[in-house]
Amino acid sequence: MTNQYTENGRFSQDNPEAIRGIYFPLMNARGYKAVITPRGKGDAKLDQNSFLFPPVSEQDVINGPAARNLWVHVPGVGSWSVFAHEGDGVHDPGSESRLEAGMLWYRLIRTNRLLGLKAVADFFSPAEGGLLECAGVEISNISGEDREIVVTGAYMLYGRSADSVRDHRHVTSLLNRAWVLEDGVILRPTLSFDERGHNPNAMCYYGLAAGWYQGSRMAVDGFFADQADFTGEAGCMQFPQAVLDNTPAPAGPGDRVDGVETLAGFRFAPQSLASGQALTITMVAGLGEYPGRMENPGPAELLQEPRNLLDVQAQRRALQDTEQYWLAQIRRMRIRTGTQELDSWLAWVALQPTMRRIFGCSFMPHHDYGRGGRGWRDLWQDCLALLLTEPEQVSDLLYHNFAGVRIDGSNATIIGDKPGEFLADRNNIPRLWMDHGAWPLLTLELYLDQTGDFPFLLRRQSYFQDQHTHRCTKVSDAWSPQNGLVLKTRLGGKEHQGSVLEHVLVQHLTAYHAAGESGSLSLEGADWNDGMDMARNRGESVAFTALYGKNLISLSRLVRELERRSLAESFVLPKELQVLLRGQDGVDVPPMSPRLRRQRLEEYCDLVARGLSGDTIVMSASGIARILAEMGENLLAQVGGQEFFEQGDYSWFNGYYDDHHRRLEQPSGNPQEEPNITLTGQTFPIMAGVPGPEQVQAVVDTVRRRLWDDDLGGVRLNSDFKVVKLDMGRLFGFAYGHKENGAMFSHMAVMYAYGLYAWPDRLLSGASNGDGQGNQLFQAVRDLNREAERVLLSIWDHTRKADLNRLYPGIPEYINQQGRGMYPYLTGSASWYMLTLLTQTLGIRGLRGDVLIRPRFTRALVDDRGVLEADIYLAGRDITLRYLVPEKDPSAGDYRITRITLQGRDMEIAPDQKPGRGVTIPASLVTAADPGAETLLMEVTVQ
Repeated sequence: MTNQYTENGRFSQDNPEAIRGIYFPLMNARGYKAVITPRGKGDAKLDQNSFLFPPVSEQDVINGPAARNLWVHVPGVGSWSVFAHEGDGVHDPGSESRLEAGMLWYRLIRTNRLLGLKAVADFFSPAEGGLLECAGVEISNISGEDREIVVTGAYMLYGRSADSVRDHRHVTSLLNRAWVLEDGVILRPTLSFDERGHNPNAMCYYGLAAGWYQGSRMAVDGFFADQADFTGEAGCMQFPQAVLDNTPAPAGPGDRVDGVETLAGFRFAPQSLASGQALTITMVAGLGEYPGRMENPGPAELLQEPRNLLDVQAQRRALQDTEQYWLAQIRRMRIRTGTQELDSWLAWVALQPTMRRIFGCSFMPHHDYGRGGRGWRDLWQDCLALLLTEPEQVSDLLYHNFAGVRIDGSNATIIGDKPGEFLADRNNIPRLWMDHGAWPLLTLELYLDQTGDFPFLLRRQSYFQDQHTHRCTKVSDAWSPQNGLVLKTRLGGKEHQGSVLEHVLVQHLTAYHAAGESGSLSLEGADWNDGMDMARNRGESVAFTALYGKNLISLSRLVRELERRSLAESFVLPKELQVLLRGQDGVDVPPMSPRLRRQRLEEYCDLVARGLSGDTIVMSASGIARILAEMGENLLAQVGGQEFFEQGDYSWFNGYYDDHHRRLEQPSGNPQEEPNITLTGQTFPIMAGVPGPEQVQAVVDTVRRRLWDDDLGGVRLNSDFKVVKLDMGRLFGFAYGHKENGAMFSHMAVMYAYGLYAWPDRLLSGASNGDGQGNQLFQAVRDLNREAERVLLSIWDHTRKADLNRLYPGIPEYINQQGRGMYPYLTGSASWYMLTLLTQTLGIRGLRGDVLIRPRFTRALVDDRGVLEADIYLAGRDITLRYLVPEKDPSAGDYRITRITLQGRDMEIAPDQKPGRGVTIPASLVTAADPGAETLLMEVTVQ
């Protein structure tokens, strides 16, 4: 079984129900969130407290009932569900079944040869519509003789919080009040159930339907508003007695049904279909607030849009508009390679960051944890894709995100729905992920490169404050909710606002001083790998020590860039930061022992625990830059000098220390023994440029031999340690090959590819073409570029195969030991994948506001004409980038750009262009080109 791709992300599958637990997202820009399976299963919701259909987990989409269903009854023969449930009356085991889908629309095509019927069912949520979804089902008579049929449809209306699935399920049903309308059923529970305090409820949940035959609306015989009436004593939602026995519908317009599990069920009058004729059933389900008096025909303002969408033509137009809307959202990340299958798959990956912004991290069947919303990393990583498409819109998002930083370098962990809304930790569970301070700078750097908006660094923003202090290791008895959630001075209670740069300084200076015994940074609660969560006392993350080291050097360069642009020669900072920037005698900080670093961090946290003094210091830009660079180089030297190992034919970095302060990836001393390694431990030292040319190639070779697995789509997260390490983390209790214990974890695999591309950035400035070191460097660059592309394409190659990956198109969180994709759609790896492919593989990105072209792809991405294209947005213009590649198979990373034209006009290229560095084009030339053109054509010839 495969996903058969066509253009614009469209794909199809034969027999889609043959894949267990597969589901497809339905969503819209208003925040409607739903999933649907080939069996009609799946839930729909607005948020944690407003579920239209019953909440489902990954097991429920396999074993639970269908929230949406439609049956056809042929008198004297039996009943059939268009979702083809086995045992539903007249099930045809030889029936044909097909799925067709595109940008957030889903079509099921099924035939039942025993009944001589065919059903084509479309499902979607209008992209710019209300909180609703539509279904249009065409039923055709293909028997060759007349057929009388009776159609029954149903939505399971749940109408309350996900908490009530297990907590007071029956009691909360007693709150239900359902009204039967002329075209459906609407439910409005009396209260929102909460034993801490019940509240009046205004949220309504509805299901509507209409039938159409030869242009005329069909009559509705009756309605089912009580699930018990529908299923009967011996039936269930999958096989309801009311359908199988064709019993009359008991309710009619104007009826009210109270205190039961509610159904929006409708029965149409018998309809005779001649051979070749068809009828259409349109259905709409949704939710929305209405506090007024409820009576037939229902609230017009709430039901006007769904009722309009019961019209067949209106619904078809809405489906087409929906596909175009979502295609427009990714128009600036479209890539045209030599493989249409890859291009369509990439369209889904490009859409995934938008899915996560809408769904959050809790509202799909595998993501059955939390209460909605996104995490700290998500805020920054979801901006990466948006920076490629709408960089101007990201400015305010980034600015608001920095309001979640605490003055001790930690951050809020409960994120509200509005930009910049952060909430106090209601669970009072103090925990710090030590990597959280690193991600904002990575996103900020991309923003500055894409836009050149360096004044952004000087914008002033507040800090978050709640009861947690000392980097979430202590709880303040001085703070209460009445104090508010922003940092204030101790005297006078004045809100402190620091520059964006100050926020990033705080995050990195505190992280640098959070030193473990070896000098690498303390693991604290965990790092990016949540499974490394049992080494709070003596654990260290060497991997993220490398990333923080890289970041400190980058931050130093940003400070110098502000000075170079005459934006800031000095900075006014809170006096308390002097502890982290200078010694008590005012002398610049030299390399410090881990113990001294920890002491200074503790001193700083004591000073700021109850707020700031309001006193300030002034430091020069050059002085701050020098200190940051020294700190960064100190960390990188620590990683390179103490954590690189060789054993036999293997070379690798140790990535962690456990809670007994033992290296996780310690060499055994036996040259014949294969070492245990983590991918994270190799990724960030490589990304930071720690290893030299020989070392990095040796590490890559070790990763290939110890972690690569073709059956899993590429590189595993770690080798099999074969021990439950209670002094390291819960991941070692997972079965090997699953989740954080050795799965092909897409996010880190993509980060590894990004790191391979980024490796030479630290070294290139000191290399030349003529000497042996330079030649060795550029040979390593070519090899790493090939390996990076191999990692990226291996993920695609595996996930495109539905018989292996068992998912619809897109990149999942991980591939498990059986090769099955897990936790689809809502993964930060999608943003990193598109970022890496566009900015590194294709090599087109911003550089301090200008345009850098540095192609590093291989012939595998080029079509038969020697062309590779991408639609991008840079320097304020939409651009179609077209690479023209010679027939000879070039080596990745060894391109020389021979010609660039913009709108047919040649652009100047420096004659001393060196391999690996690319060509930089001033943004002003791009911005001013052909002002009347909607899209610019930039052609780049390489050899």
